[in-house]
Amino acid sequence: MMENRFACNLNALNPAERGHHHKLTEKLLASRRKVEEDERGYKFQFRVPEVLLEELAAWVAAESKCCPFFQLPH
Repeated sequence: MMENRFACNLNALNPAERGHHHKLTEKLLASRRKVEEDERGYKFQFRVPEVLLEELAAWVAAESKCCPFFQLPH
C-alpha cells in the first residue's frame, strides 16, 4: 500500500500555539495584497507595515509543524 504524504498533523501545536497561529492566519489573509501562481508554487505579497517579517516567519514555522509536506523553494 502506498503511503499518503499529504496529511496534516493536527496535534503538532498545543492549544496556545494553535490560537496564535489562527490569529496570524487571519491577519495575513486580511493583509494580503497579491497572490500569483507560477511553475514553482505561489507567491504572496502583503501590505507593509501591516505584516512584519517576524510574523511571516512565525506563521511558516507553525505551518511546517502541522503540514510537513510543505517545502520552501531551495
